[in-house]
Amino acid sequence: MSTNCLLYVRSIHDAPTITDDNIQILLATLVISWIVLGLLLIILVFAYPNMCSKFHNYFEWSHRFLGWTAVALFWTLIVLFSNNLHRPGENFGHSCVCNPSFWLIAAITFSIALPWMHLCKIEVCSTHLSQHASRLYVNYTPYSTGMTIKLTHSPLKEWHGFTAIPEPEPGKEFSVIVSRTGNWTSRVINNPPTKLWVHGIPTSGVLRIIPMFCHCRT
Repeated sequence: MSTNCLLYVRSIHDAPTITDDNIQILLATLVISWIVLGLLLIILVFAYPNMCSKFHNYFEWSHRFLGWTAVALFWTLIVLFSNNLHRPGENFGHSCVCNPSFWLIAAITFSIALPWMHLCKIEVCSTHLSQHASRLYVNYTPYSTGMTIKLTHSPLKEWHGFTAIPEPEPGKEFSVIVSRTGNWTSRVINNPPTKLWVHGIPTSGVLRIIPMFCHCRT
């Protein structure tokens, strides 16, 4: 972002005449840049350990929604730069694809969107273990060693990660243990759900490397 700003300021300085359009674009660039910095500062404040523990929901919301807003503003900056820094005779599309920032922000956007492309609502079967814990049986994808999943009632509000436990019983791929640690887990224990949202493709945790240490015998 700062490199593009410097390039644009340099192009204005080298231009034979400074037009009102150049001044307007420069002001828009500076305003958007300061807004992005402000959003990142808010995200950093809520990421501070004490703030994160006291206001965990706000921590999640700030990272999700302010992060998306910052990405959208970066796209706006790239459009401004590409539209006003292209060479004579060069069209807007070619100017975009020749800008390295375009591909970087495209990769970031794709990384953000990918888990949401696999968002789905699955059926779960709950077993009450005690006043402090419950077990949810899940059967929407094959189990793999060290697999972790994220579950929620409200996809845009909050997500909770769990380590999958394999199940030997037929028809039940794996389960997760929910312990009472907050409002959401208390809700799951007190009012067992029949359906939950699952976030993206299951990921692999540290336990995924266990097969590396298994000795094969012939």
